[in-house]
Amino acid sequence: QGQFSVSIVNDSSTIQTVQVTPGPKFDDLWVINEGLKPNDKVVLDGIQKVRNGMKVMAKEVKYTSKVEQNQMQ
Repeated sequence: QGQFSVSIVNDSSTIQTVQVTPGPKFDDLWVINEGLKPNDKVVLDGIQKVRNGMKVMAKEVKYTSKVEQNQMQ
């Protein structure tokens, strides 16, 4: 409890679990204060299937927040 982590895809297409420090939440998005670097590829879909050290074929997607989705309607 009190520890937060996310899975990222590193430069060798391998899953890596990193500890993060969350900040405030804006709408449905969390600010990450520490633990991620610019351009880190965070796993958003299939997080329950990936494991640390697993090789993956990641694809980049544009994330649209729930707020943005509602504004488009």
